[in-house]
Amino acid sequence: METSPLSLVLIALVLAAWAVGAGLVVLRASRSMKRARALKASLKRVSTLLDVAPAVPLLVRVDGRIEGPDKLARLLGLNAMPQYLSELAAKPGDPRAGGLSQEQLDQLWSRVQTTQKSAAPFRMALNPPGSQRSLALYGTLADPQVSPGGAALVWVFDFTESHAEMARLRAAAARATGDFAALVGLIEAAPMPMWFRSSDLSLQLVNQAYVDAVGASSAAEVVQGQIELLEPDDGRTPAEIARDTLRSQRKSERSVAATVHGARRTLRVSDLPLGLEGVAGYAIDIEEQQQVARNFRAFRDAQRALLDQLSVGVAQFDAEEQLVFANRPFRRLFILTEEAIEARTPFDRFLAEARERGRTPEVRDFPEWRRERAGWFEASATLEEAWPLPGGTHLRIVAQPLPDGGLVLIAEDRTEQLALSAVRDTLLRTRTAMLDSLFE
Repeated sequence: METSPLSLVLIALVLAAWAVGAGLVVLRASRSMKRARALKASLKRVSTLLDVAPAVPLLVRVDGRIEGPDKLARLLGLNAMPQYLSELAAKPGDPRAGGLSQEQLDQLWSRVQTTQKSAAPFRMALNPPGSQRSLALYGTLADPQVSPGGAALVWVFDFTESHAEMARLRAAAARATGDFAALVGLIEAAPMPMWFRSSDLSLQLVNQAYVDAVGASSAAEVVQGQIELLEPDDGRTPAEIARDTLRSQRKSERSVAATVHGARRTLRVSDLPLGLEGVAGYAIDIEEQQQVARNFRAFRDAQRALLDQLSVGVAQFDAEEQLVFANRPFRRLFILTEEAIEARTPFDRFLAEARERGRTPEVRDFPEWRRERAGWFEASATLEEAWPLPGGTHLRIVAQPLPDGGLVLIAEDRTEQLALSAVRDTLLRTRTAMLDSLFE
């Protein structure tokens, strides 16, 4: 059978058309496969993003059916997501099985229905039974492209850590508020004037004792009028002194005179820097202490003047075993200078220097003898010794321990008394011998 040229041309055209059609089909299939792979990759990325996202979506339809990822099931303590919202209820008597309590579920369903009907968003927080998790729910009406049937989209946030942190911060804030109230009450009730200066060194807070000391009617009047309790010291105002304290960030103390309740008093003032916020200060009335100190100094001076008039030597050592006073007879007996007293000579060195001048007994073991005399400071009763000195001098030493740990040393020169006693004994023996001779 012979084929005409026209038939061959037609067959060629059909084959060409078929080849072109097959190529187009293959090209379209390739494009579809690429789009499918891209869509699959996109879905995988979206799924991964949802898994790592801080919020988990929950789609609630009008009939109560729900859709959500497995991550939400794990948040609720379930193995898998159920089909209906009502199935999220926890099993009665077994709170560890996961899910929500019936009360929580009813509240959630009520708000979801309100959102589905009115498109009004809602917020709520849940703590699943038997779990330490804290969940925040934010519900809105779902976009028609997501669910055209008027479903509600609920975003679930796990804010367990932030909730615990917020609870801790609330407790810390409540504790700080209570501590601050107690501190303010303590400052207000303090019997001493107290104040606070801000970073610009103006008075910001004063207590009632400060108000009373300056004769003001209220703390507001003091702050508004910037009424200072203290007077300038060495040409510097209290604010200038506080500025130096703020710059150095070191506590400063000074004693100044001030008028308190209309009377001149001596105050010990302390300024304490509080970081860069300002300077706190307080003043303690030490007028009575100063008066006691003045009276004590006057009594001590009178006592020492009286001791200088005695014929016996008297020296006083303090609790640190240092010489603080010696009257003229004592200085004469032990050849002491004013420099030795002003230098507060220790008791051990006093004995050593007295030995060099020949004013101690000659002993074989002087260090041991000196250690025994150092024990006088810890004695509980008065001690008395006789010191025969080189050259024939005889001293009567009385050691009187003091309650404050010090020691009073009394030295009496008995050389003449002993000489008179010896002469008397000689005369008595002579008289006795004469009477015996006359009798014979």
